[in-house]
Amino acid sequence: MGRFISNLAILIGLIGFSVWLFLTLGFSGGPSDFTQDYAAGHALLHGVSIYGGTIEEYTRNLLGFSGHFNFHPPTNAVFFLPLALLPYPLAFIVWNTANIILYGIIFILCQRMFHTTVPVWQMFSFGLVWWPFVHTTQLGQSSIVIAALLVFGWRVARGGQRPALAGALFGLAATIKLFPAFLGVYFLLSRNWRALASMVGVFLGAAAASVLIVGREDALVYLSTIMPQDVREWGHFPLNCSLTGLILPLLAASEFIQPLTALPLSEVISAVSLLSLIVGVAGAAAAYRFLKSGQRDEAFFLLVIVMLLISPITWMHMFLILIPLFVFLSLHLQKPLERGALVGVLFLLSVPDVLATRSVYSVYSPGLIPPEIYLALRAPTFGLMLLIPLIALARRRAPISGA
Repeated sequence: MGRFISNLAILIGLIGFSVWLFLTLGFSGGPSDFTQDYAAGHALLHGVSIYGGTIEEYTRNLLGFSGHFNFHPPTNAVFFLPLALLPYPLAFIVWNTANIILYGIIFILCQRMFHTTVPVWQMFSFGLVWWPFVHTTQLGQSSIVIAALLVFGWRVARGGQRPALAGALFGLAATIKLFPAFLGVYFLLSRNWRALASMVGVFLGAAAASVLIVGREDALVYLSTIMPQDVREWGHFPLNCSLTGLILPLLAASEFIQPLTALPLSEVISAVSLLSLIVGVAGAAAAYRFLKSGQRDEAFFLLVIVMLLISPITWMHMFLILIPLFVFLSLHLQKPLERGALVGVLFLLSVPDVLATRSVYSVYSPGLIPPEIYLALRAPTFGLMLLIPLIALARRRAPISGA
């Protein structure tokens, strides 16, 4: 059996690397999510606004094709300044190459945290064909960088010897996308004041530096216009895996889903925001109970799941942060039924949502997708929810010593 798994891992790894290479080269010459960050960095170098119609026109003139409306924080433009010095195709290839290296480092960190007997190269090989990674490669997204910062920060936090470094890594992740800021709740609940202060300090420092570089006007545009517009335009998008993405299309009119009832969008957003707040508080309370029992891993992983659920927008490529949780659960859930449940949840979190949604939409177009069909497409969201009882089940097992 061991030789079979090894041979299978080699085959899967070769397939995964081939797919990565094909997508990296194929999307290096066209629009993707990477486009908005690259164009924003390039515009910043030339004193052009990084938001609104200005960046759209700038992108077309720079690259010869239309990019995406820039919804990312100003700090992203600053981080992408070095890549903006390169030609666009080369920058995309360099970016994806750095990402696949970081992806491998994530598995190395997981092996060192949990001392699993599964070889790192086998986990990495199978991980190359996981849809969130494939989708990240296609989009040129920053989710692998965020996941690597959070995983490394969590490994440091588990050791307890360098709290300032752990907080700094979390703070840096939150400057790239805002949703990791919720994980500061872990430091708050565990009363790790040095880590919390470091996280807040790095976040505010990076934000202040980006305002100085990007400009006060663009920073205000992002806060006052881009952030609300982001939720309005993408909150009800069929690929949004958060609670907002699950509920909004069912209660408010959209161009894709037939709602159960058409309520005003602003009212539904307010109601979902309240629900997310309640879920966040309940998740923090449950994490605190884990911490009181000395179960730090369970507390952290629960907060990670809650973070993904209550974020207004959560795409599947953000699931890469769940890799340590899968390793943790695979070590704690040993009974056949438990293993079966874990495999089932992993399947839900691996559904190629883009391909499935496009196929379904092509059947119903130009009409709207029925709500019951839409709920089936939201399998990844339900998979996130089902991870919570698996963590509760793993809590009954004796904790595995970490650092």
